[in-house]
Amino acid sequence: GGGGHHHHHQNTPQVDELLGLVRKNRLEDCVRVLSNYPEDVRKETFGSKYLRKTFLDYAKKVGASREAFSFLIEADKVDANCHTSSSLAGSKAESASNLIYYDTRMAGRVIGVCARNGDSRLARKTMDYLSQDKGLQLDIFMYTSAINACARRGEVQKACRLFRQSEIEDGLTPDVFMYCALLKVFRQAISQCSEDGAGEE
Repeated sequence: GGGGHHHHHQNTPQVDELLGLVRKNRLEDCVRVLSNYPEDVRKETFGSKYLRKTFLDYAKKVGASREAFSFLIEADKVDANCHTSSSLAGSKAESASNLIYYDTRMAGRVIGVCARNGDSRLARKTMDYLSQDKGLQLDIFMYTSAINACARRGEVQKACRLFRQSEIEDGLTPDVFMYCALLKVFRQAISQCSEDGAGEE
């Protein structure tokens, strides 16, 4: 079923199969099925922008940050194989070019899923994966999302570290959205500490 909104080009049967799983909220199954396709099919499947967008939209809606992260890793595997098969794992610049499908925007959206889910640990892990394993530049949107991920539990320490890292390590200038994210974290921390500070000097 479903209207004709995604038929700008004919989907492969595999893409349709995966979209079916996504729409039933079976994101974990979707990643598993995808990872079992032969490599050329996986490559073609990740070529579907519509699939990538739909998967991450659903993940965000249901707070499936773990599945979003697995999805990113699968996309990356396809990429890595396209490159590293030919050359031995080269310089940092070499790995930075592993970005056919798995673009930084997709990675940014995965961190956005973590933010919605209040999963600061996985947001951090995704960023480390990008910057350390892939040698990619982290941008202000990723940092803002990661700080937002700290808001649910008021993780002030973590948020401050991210804020500082963005300035020191990545030379970014904080914008109003980033300050808003930081304030959200503090707001949550303040509402948590009103009770248990009674005995302090």
